[in-house]
Amino acid sequence: MESGVATTAIQHAAGLDCRKTSAPGERTICDNAGLVELERGMMETYRSLTVESGGTVPQAARQYSKVALQDRHAYGTNVDCITGILLAQKVYFTEMMRRHN
Repeated sequence: MESGVATTAIQHAAGLDCRKTSAPGERTICDNAGLVELERGMMETYRSLTVESGGTVPQAARQYSKVALQDRHAYGTNVDCITGILLAQKVYFTEMMRRHN
């Protein structure tokens, strides 16, 4: 049952289609309610950064996201590593917003 809750939450929070994804890192997020919440929080922070930046994501944030996504794929199903990546992204985007203001 928890997987179903996680799947619904992540589909709305971050745009992952948990019914279709086969990437191990994305499957791990979809199947773990805690990671779903971290992903959602990170994406909300990213969206806030976009709004505060006038609707355009800063180049540094886009590049950071690209590297973080590559790392997430490289870590596969390692929940601890995926957790660390999601937390680091949220901190990075929060710091960018702080500097922007």
